[in-house]
Amino acid sequence: NILHLIPTRASSYSTSAKEILENAPKELINAKNKFGYTPLHMYVMGRRPSPEHLYYLLLHSSEKNIIVGFGVGSLNKNVYSIVTQFKDDTTVKQKFNAAWQKCTKIKQEIKKKVSEFKQELVKKKKITKEDMFKMHSLEMEPFLPNIAGKIREESVYLRGEEYTVKNLKGEIKKFLKLFNEAFKESTKHKKSYAQFEKMVKTGLKLYNEYVKIQPSQDGNKRVAGDFLDVFLHNNGYILKEMPKDKYLQFGYLALQARESNAKYEDFVDFGMDYIEKIQ
Repeated sequence: NILHLIPTRASSYSTSAKEILENAPKELINAKNKFGYTPLHMYVMGRRPSPEHLYYLLLHSSEKNIIVGFGVGSLNKNVYSIVTQFKDDTTVKQKFNAAWQKCTKIKQEIKKKVSEFKQELVKKKKITKEDMFKMHSLEMEPFLPNIAGKIREESVYLRGEEYTVKNLKGEIKKFLKLFNEAFKESTKHKKSYAQFEKMVKTGLKLYNEYVKIQPSQDGNKRVAGDFLDVFLHNNGYILKEMPKDKYLQFGYLALQARESNAKYEDFVDFGMDYIEKIQ
């Protein structure tokens, strides 16, 4: 609907957009597009929203849709500070905090299921296309069931730019071959730093390849991180949990890494700091 389109237009912060939001019926604000995004998600993902627009979206969005916003990463706890530049409303603040707490519980359940599946893959020492999309489904089903566990049908937008891959199914096949060839060789019992460095660089290359092809409509960075963790675990290491800002930086560096060798080295250097041996 029109509210989905406003964040993509130059008039995003115009008076007319503000009036549309002020007078929009709740069902329009909570309407989802075919991927499951509401106008709230589009506003926060598209670019930094104005405090007024964000206030009206949060005021009229259902708690469930705010939870989805947290789940897909378009919302975070710092977003409310933008709202307060316009109005520090108790009702909106309570709704926002309640959704955050519920989303945290959902994420804990997801983390448990994903962890169990990772262990299965480490034992199996092979991943299939079905495994790829099962991991995606585990991560995204609670938030975006329309796209969870499915190959993407359209271009994605990365940092505001349209991004597509020719022959996506062929690229997925190449990724699986690359991953499984690397997966066969465990370096768990190899001690030298050179062997460790080679292993980590291989894992980061796999992460980078997954992010480059963008197999799904959303959630690709988190699934790439899951498979990096599977690869590292097979070698006796884990990917440490990153603060939100570092996690986003890691994903952006992976996207930039496709542009030049220098940027790829920046990505590898950053990733090396978050690898540690399993105790």
